Amino acid sequence: MRVAYRRTNTLGVIPIEKIEIDTKSRDDRPRILLALQKLWKNKRLRDRVLAILEKEIGDGIDQDVGRPGMSYWRIYVIGVLKQGLACDFDRLCDDLNYHQKIRQMLQHDDMRFEDEYRYETQTVIGNLSLVSEECWARINECVVELGDEVLEIDPETPREFRCDSYAVETHVRYPTDVRLSTYIPSC
Repeated sequence: MRVAYRRTNTLGVIPIEKIEIDTKSRDDRPRILLALQKLWKNKRLRDRVLAILEKEIGDGIDQDVGRPGMSYWRIYVIGVLKQGLACDFDRLCDDLNYHQKIRQMLQHDDMRFEDEYRYETQTVIGNLSLVSEECWARINECVVELGDEVLEIDPETPREFRCDSYAVETHVRYPTDVRLSTYIPSC
């Protein structure tokens, strides 16, 4: 059985909207956590994201019986961290187990009463593999909608994007020469 998130306040668990995140940090973790906190505060979009996950993972499963599974919120947070940090599962599990702010975002006890709860690599892999790419795409639509609200952009406004790229002119005699030395002797 899974739940969307822990609904009751437990001793030692800091409410997500009250987690103090360093806004001056240049690390990628606080930026991701700030975005997750912003989504959490928007009840309408948060419930929509969790409903998408519930439909994807829990569809056809009786939620009243069985052992407790990882909550949908935790699965979402872990998935966002995995993608946002572009890390392997070992680093991700280390962050999940030892990074205080991430554990607070996952609704774990800050006073170390629940310190015995550890994320195993295979458990994380198994739970994230339940979410398909199509599900992440639907969730990303909600995140874009949140971004539009935060930046006060009309959703109907056409978007302009730009990227920086460059081309390098080079003489390639044979296709295998590209990976070899850049020096090509003249004939």
